[in-house]
Amino acid sequence: MSTNKADLRLTCGLVAELLQLSTPMIPRHNLIERQLRTFIFLLFSGGLCLLLVSIALGGNPEIERTRVLFFWRWAELLTLLTTFSMVIGQKKNSLYRPLVISIFVLLGWLIFSSLIGVDVSKSYWGNYYRRDGLLTIVHLLLLAWVCAASWQQRFKQFLVSGLVLGELFLSFSVLIWYFFSGVGQQFLPSFITLWLPRFTLANENMVAGCLAIALPFTWYVFKAGSGYFPGKKFAAVTGGTTLLAIFLTHSWGAIISIGVVSCLVILNWFGLKHLIFKVGVGVTGVLLVAAVLRSIPSGTAEDRLQFFPVLLQSVWQRPIAGWGWANVDLAYESVLSDQERDAQLYLDKAHSHWLEYLVTSGIVGLALYIYLQYVLISQIFRQDQDKSWRTCLLLTVNIFILHSQTNVVSIVEESLFWVVAGISLAKRV
Repeated sequence: MSTNKADLRLTCGLVAELLQLSTPMIPRHNLIERQLRTFIFLLFSGGLCLLLVSIALGGNPEIERTRVLFFWRWAELLTLLTTFSMVIGQKKNSLYRPLVISIFVLLGWLIFSSLIGVDVSKSYWGNYYRRDGLLTIVHLLLLAWVCAASWQQRFKQFLVSGLVLGELFLSFSVLIWYFFSGVGQQFLPSFITLWLPRFTLANENMVAGCLAIALPFTWYVFKAGSGYFPGKKFAAVTGGTTLLAIFLTHSWGAIISIGVVSCLVILNWFGLKHLIFKVGVGVTGVLLVAAVLRSIPSGTAEDRLQFFPVLLQSVWQRPIAGWGWANVDLAYESVLSDQERDAQLYLDKAHSHWLEYLVTSGIVGLALYIYLQYVLISQIFRQDQDKSWRTCLLLTVNIFILHSQTNVVSIVEESLFWVVAGISLAKRV
């Protein structure tokens, strides 16, 4: 009996040794790097969720400046942690070189055009109401680098979860605000209804843009099914409330952007890929023309018709390098007479991303920016690992491109665009 027990112990010991030999030991520094990368993307996803939720707090200049300050510190912390993880780790993501080159060439030109522009300090810090200077652009590029350096397939779960949760909170906030600012007032106590007008929703176009650009990630969770938190049913509810919230804002730019991109996806589903580029270019042109023509009837100082021609006139004064980044207001005022300048509202943004680049960095800057977007879309198209994920990234980029031509965009929208650019920088998206 004792011999059998001894044989059993010997057999178990041999099996344990074989299992230990067959299982590779993970070096301690690699384990630390893996845990650190996981923490980085938890912090990354949580920050994106908070940025999306912060849109519900309002869109006045003070809140937007605070939002940008939070974004700076968040991007800097992520950059430090990512740099440390690369120092202690051995595995590094290879980057897509054409996209890297196009990003650095664009950044170099923006810096050069700002140095020879009309207000270098303003180009660096940005407009007082936005903090949208070169410093913010550098932080956006740092965010893209964090994605590129740390990205792994398992991080999709963190990213989509944070965005879906943030989008649900924001869409419900919009629905609640519209309800209690309308028919819902009769259900509130009188002391609350007296204070309700003091609390306003953020810029409706900005809210709708943030909801629209995050919507593809909700679609991806719904498409992936139960394999992704928070699940298919949760994603369906989020998608429904998001679409309803977008329609309630009456933001025609966001609504048309979603409609156009949906048409392009349908063309892809039916195998009509050869029509996607032609239809996309044609509809984008029609959208840009409609953005101007829509403003003709009223002719108020806030209409696009009032300042689009003025900004285009300013381009002819500095056509190659522009006025310098974040100097739209100076370009606008340079064309106006003193009386017109006093009568017009202050204009700090061009209300069109491409026009913004044209005014501030000239024809060269606009060409470089459009080329960067082309390279980004081409790189996403090359990915065949997960077609649903590829479609999600393409939807996000195209919605951003279309919607950013119709209004001012928040730092949240720009962050999501550069997140997709960062994911695409890593060859394994």
